[in-house]
Amino acid sequence: MSGDTTWVHDPSIAREDGTYHLYSTHDGIQHRTSTDLQHWTRAAPVFAEPPAWLTQEAPVGKGDIWAPDISRWGGRWHLYYSTSEFPAGSLPTRNSAIGHATAVTLDPSSPDGGWTDHGPVLRSRGQLLDADRSGWNAIDPAVVLDDDDRPWLTWGSNYDGLFLQPLQPDGTLDPSVPPVNLARRELVTDNIEAPTILKRGDWWYLFASFDLCCFGMNSTYNVRVGRSASLTGPYVDRDGRPMLDGGGTKVLAAYGNVLAPGHQTVLHEGDNWWLIHHWYNPAHDARPELGIRPLDWDADGWPVARGWSPATL
Repeated sequence: MSGDTTWVHDPSIAREDGTYHLYSTHDGIQHRTSTDLQHWTRAAPVFAEPPAWLTQEAPVGKGDIWAPDISRWGGRWHLYYSTSEFPAGSLPTRNSAIGHATAVTLDPSSPDGGWTDHGPVLRSRGQLLDADRSGWNAIDPAVVLDDDDRPWLTWGSNYDGLFLQPLQPDGTLDPSVPPVNLARRELVTDNIEAPTILKRGDWWYLFASFDLCCFGMNSTYNVRVGRSASLTGPYVDRDGRPMLDGGGTKVLAAYGNVLAPGHQTVLHEGDNWWLIHHWYNPAHDARPELGIRPLDWDADGWPVARGWSPATL
């Protein structure tokens, strides 16, 4: 790839009228465009200023927003994103929230361009090392459409892991359906986050990122997957281990100069499946960079990221 592909964390992608739009984390929500998935140009960020509600939800620390997810349903584009408190000199808190914005078009130069923010749709509260480590951390949102094109929101990081709940037409969570716990790991220090759900054939696949993100050369991120005959689970890995019990088949991990690939999303176009993720480049001071690679499927229907050296098809 060429162009503006560095300082890309947590990428999410969509295509509109022949142009790919990539949204990612770094000093707010960045926006890049390409017509071929190879050459990337920076566009204006989603928000010129952070939405005002952030000062109430996360008043301590950076007040940053990150981990955007782009989806289209109900005749509009929807962007969900995260915020959390990061007090100076201490561990991050679980005082987090997921926000929601909509747009008519992804083209910022269009007369109909621009995002309308609708505020938070989900919250969590607590410290990272609270004695009560149950429940969720309200970050890392992603939308999946079910077989009836109804949108569901999945989210989570650490604690009880990853959750799923349907959305209402206005983009808020449906309170009549309780959230479903999809995946978790035993210890709060065993990271699991960044869920992505897709359907291929008769199977629903839950992708997640395990281990440590965002520590430069000390990062250990890797991409795992499980599958289920139902959107709401249970999801199990290739060996039959439930993802609710720490299971997850490795799809992509570090190799060569590709360090800690993770926070994945998947783009499906016709016969092509693309795994989009960030990774750290030791040759560039371990800066996060954009990764786009074909996602292959083996004879048993399990995904494998092309280029990962231990993978066999």
